[in-house]
Amino acid sequence: MARRSRRQRLTGIAGGSSSGAAVSVALGMAVAGLGTDTGGSIRIPAAFCRLTGFKPSASRVPMAGTFPLAVSLDSVGALSRSVADCILLDRILTGEQLDTRAAPPGRAAPGGHPGFCPRSG
Repeated sequence: MARRSRRQRLTGIAGGSSSGAAVSVALGMAVAGLGTDTGGSIRIPAAFCRLTGFKPSASRVPMAGTFPLAVSLDSVGALSRSVADCILLDRILTGEQLDTRAAPPGRAAPGGHPGFCPRSG
């Protein structure tokens, strides 16, 4: 993908209620963002900003502190530059145990984050 200038990145719309999170990641102000999604509020801004958006199944991530629109459909999810980063953030949000040792030589950590390797098994 061709690198776009800052001016090009600032034109257009980001769409959806999680657009602030998407714009902050797209402009490099954050590594990842959080959003809530009922009908596309994570996925649409991610697509408009050329990011990865992940809407987990309802109730996978605790909804404490959110104001649900539709309890059976709402979920908290991640927006980031890669699937690997979304997976890592999902594991953190769900409380999955992570191995915080550095990745072994020759094995890249998810999302290129040294020191965070998901435990296997």
